[in-house]
Parts: sequence; structure tokens; C-alpha cells
Amino acid sequence: MRVNDTTIEVQSHSPSLRVYNCGVDVVRPVRTTTSTGQAETTVALATDWQCAIKWKSGAEKILFGKNSYFLDAVLICRVIPGVVVKVSDRIIYLGDAFEIVDVRDINNLGLRYKIALRRIV
Repeated sequence: MRVNDTTIEVQSHSPSLRVYNCGVDVVRPVRTTTSTGQAETTVALATDWQCAIKWKSGAEKILFGKNSYFLDAVLICRVIPGVVVKVSDRIIYLGDAFEIVDVRDINNLGLRYKIALRRIV
């Protein structure tokens, strides 16, 4: 940029803040009937889904109707077009499985999910 007889050269570089700091897999359990009973397999809905994870102490309790749950984590994720996350799905993070307790659309804009999780023991 040039102002009067002075040349101003602007250089700017700032490292971006990585808001979505972890990758998770979303799987849907599918039960099939076999000759020996029922078998459960999983179908991957999304792999390496970038999310921000906020760990809870496991002491935070939420109440849905007559059921109450202790939370282990909360995920904030962008909505993936064509993928509908349900309460019956599971989240896999670093080999640990988590049950989805609640899925909410933040601000009802269809852009981000807030997903409450409980560790499956």
C-alpha cells in the first residue's frame, strides 16, 4: 500500500486456533437374529468427525423425563450433511465407547450439534 511517498508493506500471519480438537467415530449398532440368538454389529456413520470435547467429572447429572444420567463428556460438532445422529448411536473416541444421552441442535440453525455422552463400561 502506498500513502503519499511512503510505501507500507503489511504482513500478517497468526496461527489459527484449532477449535475442533479431536476426531471421533459415530457408529450405529445393528442387531440381527441368528440361529443362536441375537448378534450386534456396528455400522460406521462417520469417521474422524472433528469435534471439540469438554470432559465432565462424571458427577454432573441431567434429568430427561423419569431417567437421570451422569455425564462424562460433551461434544460440540459441525453437522455433517446427510448424517443424522440419534440417541441410539454411539461415539468411539480413542478406543473408548460412549453412549449418546442427548443430541441438541445449537441455536436450531442446523450447523452444530451439542452431544451429551456417557461412557459405556
